[in-house]
Amino acid sequence: QYQAQRKKRAHRNRLRVLMTVKQRRWYKTMEHLLMPNEDKWRDVLLGSVAWWGRYVFSDAFGAFMAVLVTVHISVLSSFHLGQEEGTTEQQFRLHYLFTVIYFVEIALKWSSAGTKAFFRPASEKLCVILAL
Repeated sequence: QYQAQRKKRAHRNRLRVLMTVKQRRWYKTMEHLLMPNEDKWRDVLLGSVAWWGRYVFSDAFGAFMAVLVTVHISVLSSFHLGQEEGTTEQQFRLHYLFTVIYFVEIALKWSSAGTKAFFRPASEKLCVILAL
């Protein structure tokens, strides 16, 4: 855990070296606005680390989701005009099934990481873009 915090600090310092004083001030302001305090309810309800947290952030789960996305794209790309109505219905059912799977993935990652950690990578990039 200490190593992870150290890497985060080093990453922030590399970004701040490229900024002027005004940009750093703006970055810090935006960082505080976009980074709320850690969700306390998650630790109370789910424990400090949810059991599925180790799995949904693993490389195996990432590879599994990449395969699902590939299958989903291939199913949707096989749609063509003039195909039977039953085939179209099955494709739409598969599309809804994949959509539900994606929402479950998001819910599992969000609940195990918490709001701050879930949105942190995207908001850090947003802060740098706004500062520049």
